[in-house]
Amino acid sequence: ALQMGTSHKISQSFAHAFDMKFQNRDGIVAYPYLTSWGVTTRLIGALIMTHGDERGLILPPRVAPIQIIIIPILKGDVRDRVLEAAREIRDLLAPHYRVSLDDSDETPGAKYYHWELKGVPLRVEIGPRDLESKTMVAVDRLTRTKNTVSWNSAVDEIKKLLESQQEALYARALARRDAGWHTAVGSVAQWENSLEEKGGFYEVSWCEREACQTEVRARKATIRCVLQKPCSEPCAFCGAPGKVMILVAKAY
Repeated sequence: ALQMGTSHKISQSFAHAFDMKFQNRDGIVAYPYLTSWGVTTRLIGALIMTHGDERGLILPPRVAPIQIIIIPILKGDVRDRVLEAAREIRDLLAPHYRVSLDDSDETPGAKYYHWELKGVPLRVEIGPRDLESKTMVAVDRLTRTKNTVSWNSAVDEIKKLLESQQEALYARALARRDAGWHTAVGSVAQWENSLEEKGGFYEVSWCEREACQTEVRARKATIRCVLQKPCSEPCAFCGAPGKVMILVAKAY
């Protein structure tokens, strides 16, 4: 379980430490109350951990800096024509997507590996045979499925491919989370071994006493979330009436 985009009210402590002042609406010089917003590298780390695979990064299309990488297959005497077609496709897609063209002298295989590692959602290949048919091959980063796409309908077809990948990534991540979310697990004695051996999230009742929170820490776990749902079960740690439902998990 990863603490993510949390926010903190840090009051005036930092303002006093750094002698930070402002003049308020009444004309009085005062110390500001500050907040801290944690939407930074933790979110990037969570994205990498959730979606990546053995080939490298996988970026959901909605947040990918480059959504489409175009790779021309440059061979023989049609090299210039293929490159020109690749540039035309880039210009066609650029108003609608974040797109880049790799026209370097690296081999196609080396380019495939490079952009797979970077997690670009869609790879578009254009080669000599595609010039006559006015098509291109779009390769999905998640499934590595190859799709033949017409130049004339490329904008719409690629939209469908990107949306499909976005939905698939979300569904896969949600299924993974749900598979590790354990409910109706009862007292701590019934699930502490599973927490140690399998990990996951354990939805349990808590009486809100510090002594019971210490019982969580004793198992090298923490309370990750207080759930916004009714609580009618006894505390999983002491058996007293529960006040809130929580998620207990190991922190990494």
